[in-house]
Amino acid sequence: MSRRGRGFVYVTHLADARYYAPGGLVGTALRHKAEFDPGKGWKYSNTNYVLAGLIVQKVTGRSFAEEVAPSWGWAAGQMVSTGSGLNRFRTALPAGDLLPEARLDRMRTTVPAGYFGPGARYGPGLVSTPLSCGGVAWGHGGSIPGYETRGGAAIEGAPPMSP
Repeated sequence: MSRRGRGFVYVTHLADARYYAPGGLVGTALRHKAEFDPGKGWKYSNTNYVLAGLIVQKVTGRSFAEEVAPSWGWAAGQMVSTGSGLNRFRTALPAGDLLPEARLDRMRTTVPAGYFGPGARYGPGLVSTPLSCGGVAWGHGGSIPGYETRGGAAIEGAPPMSP
């Protein structure tokens, strides 16, 4: 198995590509003191996505890339799909078609998250963004050096937003 299939490559400039093993990333995160007690604050981090990728590997016995998608960003939230596939996903998730209601309710339990823009709120893996029409879009985005995407769907049957 190549190292690329087992870890995360971080690039600030193409000439400076560095490989980071998932366990090393988690170790780095754990060496830092928490900025607040659990439930007392919020700050975005990809650490939980790295942990989720490690769990996928442990449970399946296969690399994250083999199970989900080959990406040099590894489990830090990257998805490989088509625009129409993402729109189906973005519409089905907030409509309650993919998860039990209790799990979706937990994702919709949000805290203020100005990191994602004015009025944005964040729940586990889901961002709510106020719309100029008064509605709310639910979704998520991501960025790795050289790429950025944002997308979501307005609830109550409104059409999905374009990435």
